[in-house]
Amino acid sequence: MTYDVITRARRTTRRWLTAVCLAAAALAGAVTIAVFGADADRSVTSPAGPAPIHLDVGPADGRRADLPSDLSWTDVAGVSVPVSGQSGPRSSSGGQDSGFAHDRAGAVLAAVHIIVRVNPQVGPAVFEPTLLGQVVGPNAAAMRV
Repeated sequence: MTYDVITRARRTTRRWLTAVCLAAAALAGAVTIAVFGADADRSVTSPAGPAPIHLDVGPADGRRADLPSDLSWTDVAGVSVPVSGQSGPRSSSGGQDSGFAHDRAGAVLAAVHIIVRVNPQVGPAVFEPTLLGQVVGPNAAAMRV
């Protein structure tokens, strides 16, 4: 009887982790496609400033996020996440990234980073401080469980 309960719990945990990994991969893929697939849609705002890359936020509202052209990629436990001198993160310490710009581009980058960093596969040095220090809201306790 005990073996069945343990096996069932492990299966449930594996299914949950698989769902989280697939969601993170889908979001990272969508951001990558949007960033690198938007070459024809680039517009220069000023000769001195970087050319923003436009990312469709959603068909419902038609609004767009201007991602900076200085995007580069950094590795977090085998997953490439976007970083920008303009939109952040400005600080990385203790497995956490912070200091994202308070605009749509900063929000997109912060969302990608938090999804990757709350995944247990990145390891306890990144997962635990991110989950305890940066996940907030009414469902934060449920996610910690």
